[in-house]
Amino acid sequence: MSSRPRNAKIALGLGALLVFVVAQTVKGDRVILRGGGQIQGVILPEDAKSDKVSVQTADSAVPVTFKKSQLIRVEKEASPLDEYLTRRDQVKPTAAAHYELGLWCEAKRLRGPSIVHYRRAAEIDGQYAPAQRKLGKVSHEGHWLSADELRQSQGMIKVKGKWVTPEEKERLDVSKALNAEQASWARRIKIYRQKLMSDRDQDRRSAELDLLAIREPIAVVPLVRTLGTDPDPIRMMLMRILGGIESADATFALVSYSLMDTSPALRQAALDEVVRRKDPKAIPLYMRVLKPENNPEIVGRAALVLAQLREVKAVPKLVDVLVAAFEHLEVVPTTVVDNNPMGNFSMFSGGPGGGNGISLGGFGTSSGSNIPYLTPPVTAPGAIAFGGGSIPISNLNGGMPGAGGNVKVVAQPQIVREVISNALVLEALQKLTNQNFGFDVPTWKGWLATSFRAESSPARKVQEPLLGPNKKTR
Repeated sequence: MSSRPRNAKIALGLGALLVFVVAQTVKGDRVILRGGGQIQGVILPEDAKSDKVSVQTADSAVPVTFKKSQLIRVEKEASPLDEYLTRRDQVKPTAAAHYELGLWCEAKRLRGPSIVHYRRAAEIDGQYAPAQRKLGKVSHEGHWLSADELRQSQGMIKVKGKWVTPEEKERLDVSKALNAEQASWARRIKIYRQKLMSDRDQDRRSAELDLLAIREPIAVVPLVRTLGTDPDPIRMMLMRILGGIESADATFALVSYSLMDTSPALRQAALDEVVRRKDPKAIPLYMRVLKPENNPEIVGRAALVLAQLREVKAVPKLVDVLVAAFEHLEVVPTTVVDNNPMGNFSMFSGGPGGGNGISLGGFGTSSGSNIPYLTPPVTAPGAIAFGGGSIPISNLNGGMPGAGGNVKVVAQPQIVREVISNALVLEALQKLTNQNFGFDVPTWKGWLATSFRAESSPARKVQEPLLGPNKKTR
């Protein structure tokens, strides 16, 4: 074993580390300026008559220049910059020589000077590939181009630091103009809304007339954002305003209100406007809602609207959503037997979770903690979302099912399948087909395959649906 003192070893280690750090850091002369500023580099040879001083640093491709009167003193320190100046003065005027000097500078961590000589090599010989590549350029149709120049040659346009195609630039310009115009409309509509809330009848009547006179499609989004959450009387007026605007946005807004508003009267007002407008763009919007995973009530509303619009082509899709099945997790009571030979000792004590707990699917539990589970799904058009909850671990404390022991009922998550028979969809099918096969989907599909004609229209009035509310079975 070495007899060298431990402190000596530490000193040697720190010394080696210091040498490494110094080797990795390029410094140079310390140029002290008035006001406390400092620059590290080497002072370049100067014209004796000049009142300027230039300092070449390791990182800058262009020397730092300042007045001599700002210089207080120079503290000399050896650095690769001193050798660089000697090599720079001796370099041959060829692309290869400047490129080699650039490589030497790069190896010495002189990033600024290396760029200077790569550029000089490219100036001497525009086709000198090694230097061009060091400058980040690529060859394109016989020319060396920077990344920006290459994108320009491809017809792209730079917008706020991002390169886009002319088509994207046009869309951005249109979007910017659209946002500005919508903001202007929003300010105007807010003024009308304030007048609607006025105590003066004249102001309220004037604001109502101004709002009902709006016909510009650009105003649809500001109208919905500003008035869409107001009390029912104002939203009723909103339906009339939207009904007077000929645009796809207005149709979309009316369709959405007719399906999803919480007020039945307002849903009917929106639907009245949809029917009055006879806009063919409304049909695909209602058809799009007919998906088994969507909210059954909204699906039923869309079905009845399509029936009212006499859209016979919707019949196959209506059959597909007549009965919808969902699978979700529910917490249900389950009988288990306490067969724990350890008495009050919990099977959940000292588990792999450490301490007194276990880890369940990434959830750490311990004494007094809860076990997480999923709740039944909340459905909305086009989406199903699961909520969550937890079971107190004390409810599950007490062993595995087996012979003997105490019987107890605990809450456990299970997969539950729910089948919903949609009476509103059945009513729509009856109105459109003059047929009534109930909720017998195979019979409906058999009839579709043999007797259905999308262009046909029933001539007689169908009887009322046999079932009232949606039928649910598990």
